[in-house]
Amino acid sequence: MDKIGLNGPLGLATDENDNLFIANYNEGTIVRVTQEKEISIIATRLLKPYFLFYDTNTKKLFVTVQGNNTLVQIDTANLSQNPVTSR
Repeated sequence: MDKIGLNGPLGLATDENDNLFIANYNEGTIVRVTQEKEISIIATRLLKPYFLFYDTNTKKLFVTVQGNNTLVQIDTANLSQNPVTSR
């Protein structure tokens, strides 16, 4: 992926390493920006991700998804190269 753009960024959260997580509402993704300014998509196919909350105890990112009224949990300590997908 050459370029990751933001389209309707709404929710923001940071973790204990100062990684920034962005709910990319119109694209249906969660974007992570590291301190080194490395940008990656950590979750896809979310229908209107909105609010983000990062729990430092569990290292999990919680995402409210408006499109289907759900709460998605992302284990940021165990992310692989493939983004989490919601169905």
